[in-house]
Amino acid sequence: MKILRRLKKEERENIEEQFENGLLYRFVCDVALHFSFKMPVLRLSPEEMAVAIAGMLDEIKENPEESRYLCQTFWNKLWYDISSMDERASEEEVSYAIIVTMALLVVCLLLVDNVRHRTLALDLICVIQEHTSMQDLEQIQRQMNKFVWRMGEHRLKERMEQYWQSDMFLSDAIYEVLHKDGLEQQEIKPGKSHFRIAKKHKTNFAKILSAMFELRMFEDENGQIASNKQKLIEELGVFFDADYKNLSQLLNASKQNDNYIEIFEKMMEKAKKYDVNDFR
Repeated sequence: MKILRRLKKEERENIEEQFENGLLYRFVCDVALHFSFKMPVLRLSPEEMAVAIAGMLDEIKENPEESRYLCQTFWNKLWYDISSMDERASEEEVSYAIIVTMALLVVCLLLVDNVRHRTLALDLICVIQEHTSMQDLEQIQRQMNKFVWRMGEHRLKERMEQYWQSDMFLSDAIYEVLHKDGLEQQEIKPGKSHFRIAKKHKTNFAKILSAMFELRMFEDENGQIASNKQKLIEELGVFFDADYKNLSQLLNASKQNDNYIEIFEKMMEKAKKYDVNDFR
């Protein structure tokens, strides 16, 4: 997983234009700009830090059963991404950039009063402490808390609660902004869709297609009930630009998790609320 990459000037401008009025984006911007003086070579932009925070939050949201492991490995993943952004940056600067980014993630998690989030925040703090003093970490977080207070803690709490309760992912919104021009200009190719499976729903899509296959909802070109699940889902994956060559491993791994049927429960909820007037 690549959490972060260097953004081009046009990409930064597109993100800023799209999200400049968003509470979470503005909060991340305040943090990034305040601590930028300690990163004179790297100069992580507010947009780049926003991409990093979105990626980490989405990873936690999409993989709740692996969230503690993810938090314990974010340091190494960020080190790889950030150190590759500018080879001139010293190890101290790379380390500081990661500390600020992970401390910001801690604050975002603690905005929601949830036992699991507090546990994850503590895991992150333990990792950060391996690379800096508790005094320095507390100083960084005190400054971030000032930004929370200035922006309105209750408003940020509401925004984060909305995020955790929804089916949406921050990275998908950013992806659409970064690829907007290409999506608008590209021509429709035979056997290829303009749409793609949302970044965090590749496994869910496979689960749904697998269930549809078992319900005998697909036929082959000769009108016979489809009998090759791998081939069927792999071909549909090509249409939506998703690779399902390892379908069996993907489904078997997902069945080991407690939340395997969660997507079907959510579909049931949506179906009960369905209104033909909502279709557009």
